[in-house]
Amino acid sequence: MANSNAGPSRSPAALCGADNDSIVRIPLSFQETAWTSCRSSPNPPRLSDTTQPDADGDGVLDSDITDVTVLNADGSKTETVSTYNGAGTILIDKTVTTTSADGLTTSVAHYLLAVAPQLKNDLHTLLRHDYDDTVDIFIRYRYPDVGPERRPAFVAELLDLLEHRRELLPHFNYMMLKGVLQIAERLDALPYLEDETPNVLIESFARFYVQRLCLFKNSQHILDVEEIVKERIERSSFTDRDRELKHFRFAVSHDEPGIQLSDIIVGILGKFLSFVCSSDDAGLMAARRGLGERQQRSLSLLNALLDRSVAENKAFALRAQPKRSGSRSVLSGPVGLALSA
Repeated sequence: MANSNAGPSRSPAALCGADNDSIVRIPLSFQETAWTSCRSSPNPPRLSDTTQPDADGDGVLDSDITDVTVLNADGSKTETVSTYNGAGTILIDKTVTTTSADGLTTSVAHYLLAVAPQLKNDLHTLLRHDYDDTVDIFIRYRYPDVGPERRPAFVAELLDLLEHRRELLPHFNYMMLKGVLQIAERLDALPYLEDETPNVLIESFARFYVQRLCLFKNSQHILDVEEIVKERIERSSFTDRDRELKHFRFAVSHDEPGIQLSDIIVGILGKFLSFVCSSDDAGLMAARRGLGERQQRSLSLLNALLDRSVAENKAFALRAQPKRSGSRSVLSGPVGLALSA
């Protein structure tokens, strides 16, 4: 029997015995004292094992975990632990651990593959449920400069928040996010949460300008004057292999009708997206039903404009909000969500 604080077993044979149908009780996660059933297919001695956990005991496998160790020619060994979905068809996570021949040096690499965007979306779902509460958390922990001293309490509060709002997420998403947060509790450092400027979420918008300049290298860009951004970009050089790119210029908005028009469009879209991101699906459905004839036509025209833009170049599409269950990205195709006309 495994200890509840020992973490997932890496030697299923020791737990399950020799037959392929053995059922064993193992810890659900590093921090829980609750137990869950696990079906394993051991065949000792060998360097490959498969574990298939059933977190809620409903007979449906939640994931498929393979553990493969390779003995290298130089005496070192490489262990790869891969987590797939219950059907075994989608790689979710991979951890590669390399140990030197003398056992004195170990390197570990973690890869959150297919689930990384979904984890981000799920965390956003929890935080946007109550913006005032989220702002309070950020202020109290000086986010993003949480630092090593405040990090354990910060992660613990996120875990507590996840427990209280677990009904907002599908069970599998809840379990995955919980596992990642529990891993975060034990890491020596969390990038982007240390040695940052307290209470500053975006230091400069210049990176957004640079991204579009690099992505659309063959276009001519007319940029509205933002002094801080202008200074940052003009100090940079843009090249395409050996060719220097001089494909942008800054202009005062009242001298450029195109900038004036874009300011209006961006302002309207900003209001619209803020409303969409701060509303749940039920609220969006109610808003959609309450649109007047002219509002519906305006929404249809926006849909058509976005469709034409994406048809012209898919790179014009930019996700403006996290993915939501049963919804489509606001800017990648039709306006989508419950508001689509």
